Amino acid sequence: MIRLLRDSDSATKTLSGWTGSPINLRVVSRRDGMLADSEFADLDLWSAAPVQRREVCLLDSRGTVLSAATSVVVLSRLPRAEASELCETDTPLGLILARLQVRRHTLRVIRRAWAGGQETEVLFEVTARMDVGGIPVAMVHEKYMEDAVHSAAPEVQP
Repeated sequence: MIRLLRDSDSATKTLSGWTGSPINLRVVSRRDGMLADSEFADLDLWSAAPVQRREVCLLDSRGTVLSAATSVVVLSRLPRAEASELCETDTPLGLILARLQVRRHTLRVIRRAWAGGQETEVLFEVTARMDVGGIPVAMVHEKYMEDAVHSAAPEVQP
C-alpha cells in the first residue's frame, strides 16, 4: 500500500482502488488561519499567507476509518472555484486538486506497526506535498489504520 501511495497523486483514489469500494470523507474540523513560521519552507513561501487547515477521516463504505489526515492548503494558490469548493464542501482535497493536474510528492513515510513492543492501530504515516503547475499548494499528513490494509479488495490482497 505504501508503494501505491508513493506512486499516486490521490490518496482517496488509491484507497478506493485498494478496498474496491467508494471512499467517503468526514470533515472533523476546518478552519482558516495563517501559515506558521515553521511551514514557510515546506510550501515555498517567505511571508505569512492565509491557509485552510483541515482534519478529515477517510472511511470505506461500511464506515470503517481507513485514514486520518490533516492538511494545510494555501488558498491563494488555488483558482477561486477550487478554493470555494474546499471551503464549502466535504469533497476530498485530492479530488478537488485532481482537476488541476496535481502532483503529489511523498516526503516521508514512518512505519508504526510496533511501538515499544505493542501493536498500534496506526500502521504508517505519510507526509506529502501537493503541487499544481510546479507550485506547492498543500501539505498533508496522513495516518493509515490497520483496517486500511485489511480492507484490500480480493485482487490486491497483500
